[in-house]
Amino acid sequence: MASHSNGQSKATVLETFISEFYIVQKVQVVNDVVEVLKELKPDEKNDAAYKRLKNEHDIYTIRLKGGNDRIVRMSRVNMYKHEHYDQQAYRLEMEFVGPTLEERLNDKRQPALEDSEKKKIILEIAEGLQYIHSKRVVHADINTSNILLRGNKYDVKIKGFGFSRIKTSSSAKDSDVCNLGMVIEKMYQDKTQMPPLIKKCYDMCQKSESAGNLVRAFK
Repeated sequence: MASHSNGQSKATVLETFISEFYIVQKVQVVNDVVEVLKELKPDEKNDAAYKRLKNEHDIYTIRLKGGNDRIVRMSRVNMYKHEHYDQQAYRLEMEFVGPTLEERLNDKRQPALEDSEKKKIILEIAEGLQYIHSKRVVHADINTSNILLRGNKYDVKIKGFGFSRIKTSSSAKDSDVCNLGMVIEKMYQDKTQMPPLIKKCYDMCQKSESAGNLVRAFK
């Protein structure tokens, strides 16, 4: 295992994932805490990818700095000189949580989610979105790959704020604020107009043996 120094602490690299634009490392830091480091690839010059990482940093430090149980925690930000940019680049250190909701739903090795588990997951997604929108932030990329599940109790954590935007008071509308009642109301409307995550939640309910009871439980 490789050792990684981020300028403040040494960490042991457990896994490295290389995407089209980013390097993501799963690292073990002090006291067996596992976190995730995300940065732009050293040889990458892509303004959109750079801006997404900067935007994620800005959303956390400006709007979400207080933290919330339903939001992935950002532990530390390290600035460094990237060879393709005059300004400093961002290396974000986040808490490690997994799997994603998408991975759990597609995992054929595990039994189907119980009704109580589905209800808990959907409720906690709504709680997280309600907190995000209370900070005048629109996530703009909410999907099952950006919903993380912690432990066997499936505690929800939302990630992926690279495309998020801040709503100004002059442009904010009531429709920008998400609450659980609105989510359930959309389940009864035109299914083709559902945002992907809400449709996935609807499908989870439909696959339930007591779908009607499960949906009514949210009202």
